[in-house]
Parts: sequence; C-alpha cells; structure tokens
Amino acid sequence: MDHTSRRSTGWRSCSAIYSRTSRLASETGSVENRSCSKWRKPLSNRPSPLPFTMTGQSDCRGYPLGRVGRVLLATGSLCLLGGFAVALFVVPDPRGFGTHEQLGLSPCRFKTMFDIPCPSCGMTTSFSNFIRGRFITSAEANPAGFLLAAVCAVGIPWCWLSVWTGRFWRMSSPDAWLMGILFALCCVSVLQWMVRLALSN
Repeated sequence: MDHTSRRSTGWRSCSAIYSRTSRLASETGSVENRSCSKWRKPLSNRPSPLPFTMTGQSDCRGYPLGRVGRVLLATGSLCLLGGFAVALFVVPDPRGFGTHEQLGLSPCRFKTMFDIPCPSCGMTTSFSNFIRGRFITSAEANPAGFLLAAVCAVGIPWCWLSVWTGRFWRMSSPDAWLMGILFALCCVSVLQWMVRLALSN
C-alpha cells in the first residue's frame, strides 16, 4: 500500500508541475505577443512606395513614388522640355506637314509611296505651331498632335509636382490614366486620318 500511495503521489506532483509550467509558458507567450503587437502594423495599411508601380490602393493624394520613380519622372519632364525646344527651333511648314525635314529627316515614306498622308503627318508642324501659341493652326495640322502637345504641356509641371510630393499628384490609378490618354490619342489620330482621306477623295 505504501508503494502504491507513493506512486500516485508522484504522478500527482508531476502533473501539477506540468500544469504550472504550461500555464507559465502560455502567460509568457501572451505577454510577448501583446508587446510585439504594439510595434507591428497591418501590412494592408502600409502601401510600400515601389519605384514606379502602376497599381495599388486608391488614394486621393496619389499613389506613392519611390526614389527611382522620382528620377524617371524628372527625366521624362526634361525630355518633354527638349521636345518643345526642338519644336520652337524649327519653322512650321506652310503646307501643314514636312516640318520634320528641317531636322535632316527624310520625307514621309507613306505619303511618297501612296500619295496620301499617314496618320502622323503634320505632327511636328502641330507641335511647332502649338509652342508658338497658334492653337487653331496646330489643330488643323494634326488634331492628335495638338492633343498630344497639350498633354505634354500639362505633364511637365505635373511631373515636378509628383517629384516634389513623392506621389503621382492627384492620380490614384496612373495605369488607368495612361491607358485612357493613349486610347484617346489613338482614336483621334485614326479619326482625323479617315476624315482627311474622305475629304481628299
């Protein structure tokens, strides 16, 4: 009997020690989790500023830009300024097309081969008239060129505002804006080309 009672007493003491150890471990873990949770933030609320990401959470202030994105936007704005400088350098051709030939480029091969203007004919002339403030003449030379020149003119200060603020300024979905602008330019270019072909016949 003494041997049996000592065995049962040993089992009870072991189980008590095990329960106390488990309870202590669980309490320690909960304390650590609570202390760590003070420093952790949910990932869904932290949109990481990727270099030039085109998708992300909607934000009225604009999608965040990284350092590479700022450099690309600044470089793009300088390229746009260079394009306007070239447009100011050349003199608009009175024919409404062929202004690019002043830069040493060959005449439009499409017009030379088929004797009809291509959709981009008059684009350089349109830019050259736009930079001189002749907006009606610019639209007459090429409506798509006039629209593109207007977008580029607005895009230069927008790029620098985005670089300054570190976000696509007032643009939460830059991919949608880009696709919309490209779609509008393509539609206007094709439409004006078809109208010109119809009028020439």
